[in-house]
Amino acid sequence: MIEAKNILVVSPQSWNSRKVSKHNYSIEFAKSSTVYYLDPPDYSLFGSNIKFNKIANNLTHISYKLPIPRFFKFKFERIYRFFLVQYLKKIKKRLGQIDYLWNFDNGTYFKEEWLFHESFKIFHPVDDFEISDGFNYTSYDIGFSVSPEILNKIPLKKKKFINHGVSELKCSIKPSHLKSKKNKPKKAVYVGNLSIRFLDTFSLKKIIQSNNDIEFNFIGDFEIETQFIKFLNSQKNVNLLGPMNGKELNEKISNADILLLCYKQQPGYFGDNSHKVLQYLSSGNVIVSSMLSVYKDLDLFPMSQNLANNDYVELFNKVRSNFKSYNTQEIRNRRINFAKENTYSEQLIKIKKYLHESV
Repeated sequence: MIEAKNILVVSPQSWNSRKVSKHNYSIEFAKSSTVYYLDPPDYSLFGSNIKFNKIANNLTHISYKLPIPRFFKFKFERIYRFFLVQYLKKIKKRLGQIDYLWNFDNGTYFKEEWLFHESFKIFHPVDDFEISDGFNYTSYDIGFSVSPEILNKIPLKKKKFINHGVSELKCSIKPSHLKSKKNKPKKAVYVGNLSIRFLDTFSLKKIIQSNNDIEFNFIGDFEIETQFIKFLNSQKNVNLLGPMNGKELNEKISNADILLLCYKQQPGYFGDNSHKVLQYLSSGNVIVSSMLSVYKDLDLFPMSQNLANNDYVELFNKVRSNFKSYNTQEIRNRRINFAKENTYSEQLIKIKKYLHESV
């Protein structure tokens, strides 16, 4: 359905930021369509501009600076919107026909879908969101998201579940073989922001303190002054590695014995899904996870039975004691195959099918 079409991807993250789903979908779309990736606006009192930067044959990154200070967005929204519309009109004029407006932004920076009234419009939030004033949801033709919980919040009749994606590169990393793991775990890995309020630091502290013979590697951004970071730095069996990307991260995940996902219920988090799960699964390694409703019936890895996550320490100890049974070649292959079924190329096949049905 969307081959040889012009797609404008609207993202709340700039192209030059850490690569997430918006970047990966744009790369995948560009294999069969002409794709323009629109950054959120930047601001400068010393000169405004619009830049078109060609990333690949069919992929162009668009950045632009508004001639106003950043705080206008929050203090003088009418003025901010006036300048934003003028620049978006200039960008639209240079683009010409846009067949698909693919919006991953929930009104944080972009509420100007009305400028693209002739385009087929897709709303695709991949994180939980709050209904945004001034965002015309009903002007969109279809919605996609990564959990039924988020889909329920999208005020559209046509909406479909599309899981998070994983790149083919991550799925191509050769997984560690079961025979190399022996009978008990030696390394546990957590990947993600270590300063988010949803992190269950209590449970993580407990498993670190009660498993002195396991090396815990924490990979991700963090604020150095938090109490949890201070705790991690004080533990002899913990390596605080900071953010990683690419092959190095893939190898850390592949060489782990246990992968950790450890959140607890709080306002704004309802235990539905996590983007890191598919990358974890691509390694074949066992995940000790808090509750994730999208995965609870798939029997791919053990998870907490409640959103309070109060059985997480017990669950970790159970996996440790029965490590070999959680890592049979059959279950490892099922994890890897599930990840391969959810690469961005596979997700695009599902999206094309839904778009075809919606016309």
